[in-house]
Amino acid sequence: MKNKKTMIFAALLIFLFSTLVLWSCGDGKANTKETGGPLENTAETEPEKAEEISDGLPETDLGGYNFRIISYEKIYDRVFAEDDIGEVINDAQYRARLSVEDRFNVKISLNVAGGSGDGSDLSAVKKSILTGDDAFDLIHAHDITSCTNSLENIFLNLYNVPYLDFSKPWWPQNSVDSLTVLGQMYVFSNAMTTDSIGNIRVLFINKDIAQNYGLTMPYKEVFSGNWTLDGLINMTKEVYSDLNGNGETDEDDLFGFEYRDQYFICTLEPLGIAPYKRDAEEIIKLNLNDERTLLAIDKMYSLLFGLKSTFFKTDNEGELFMDGRALATCRVLGLAVDELRFTDVNYAILPMPKLEASQKNYTSGYTSYLFSVPNTTQNPERTGIIIEALSAEGHKRVLPAYYEIALKNKYLQDEESIQMLDLINESKMLDFAWCYNVNYAGPYWFMRDLFIGGKTPSTDFASWYDKNEKKLLSGLGTIIQKFESMQGE
Repeated sequence: MKNKKTMIFAALLIFLFSTLVLWSCGDGKANTKETGGPLENTAETEPEKAEEISDGLPETDLGGYNFRIISYEKIYDRVFAEDDIGEVINDAQYRARLSVEDRFNVKISLNVAGGSGDGSDLSAVKKSILTGDDAFDLIHAHDITSCTNSLENIFLNLYNVPYLDFSKPWWPQNSVDSLTVLGQMYVFSNAMTTDSIGNIRVLFINKDIAQNYGLTMPYKEVFSGNWTLDGLINMTKEVYSDLNGNGETDEDDLFGFEYRDQYFICTLEPLGIAPYKRDAEEIIKLNLNDERTLLAIDKMYSLLFGLKSTFFKTDNEGELFMDGRALATCRVLGLAVDELRFTDVNYAILPMPKLEASQKNYTSGYTSYLFSVPNTTQNPERTGIIIEALSAEGHKRVLPAYYEIALKNKYLQDEESIQMLDLINESKMLDFAWCYNVNYAGPYWFMRDLFIGGKTPSTDFASWYDKNEKKLLSGLGTIIQKFESMQGE
């Protein structure tokens, strides 16, 4: 009997000790939520190293060359960190740059340009290039502005820049394919910045509101490929509460879905709507006037204007989801890192829904400030080496810091959201139709034009198309002619 009591007491001690160890070592994600504070660079949060894939670059001494990046006030910190400050993403960027500098004996410097804070005005850059001034090696600027200027024959075709290997994992293949026309690509987005992750559009879901309304998170539907606009409508349509009790629907209330003018960006990609389509010869053609477009318009109209539970506003003032008064919203994934961590919102993420379950894959659209190489570059080989090396280092250091630490380990609160993140990241795409959208009468804004371009929201796509078809075809023709004229340059 004594031995039996001793064994029971020992087993109890082992259980208590194991419990204490698990309590002290666990990450607490299931029960706690960190709010505010920097992303500390502690031993526990060192990212797992990405798979070591050789960049294949020659070991060469570049003689202390000063590699000059021009960027803008609001965006330069996406690509350049000046010092090691104990913040995990910043420090990963800093160490990536130092690694390249030490390896090739170069100095990588930043010029923060005046003018527009996001690089949406490249007139000074264009003027410098056209005068033959070798003032910078790499340009980092707004995506649409970069693409518009790329048609003025002032950037190098990246396929002609030595050492850039677009088969490597630091080059998102969907984006490379999308931005390549007639064997030419003049702008790029890759692992040199976190944009290709942080700027993906996703659905954020308030889990507490979902629970209060007896809603089940649709993870099963996502994994089975059946997460659609109809599913989002069904999930949000009964979620509404007149919080201020004034008997009116206003932005002080609680809603099922929050949507604003700016969210029309990256709305088309998940729905499988491609305003431009390439034929077997890779010729781009207008691809809007079909039944799929009509179906997408009808379903989006029902979601945005047919439900009392949807809060739609054409300005971007106020933050219902951030205030805990919206079940769902469409935002950039980086919201989790940059803002939601300062709130008490208990959230999950989902991919943007498909139009129909029959779509083969989910597609997650993203936008990105883009890089380009001026055609005044004196040594394309040197430029190619540094771009490829910085891209590889971003893949090995910066993206793991952002993806594994900031998102997975700190700011996504359940295992299912982490699985959602992997699915979303694998399906991301930077759409050619978005990047080359504005100056050449692009078709990307058709749904926005219908819904907020007139006095009242409309689903009359036929009239819109009749009015705009010639302009759309002319704009596309101009884009193709521009690419054709630059072939062989």
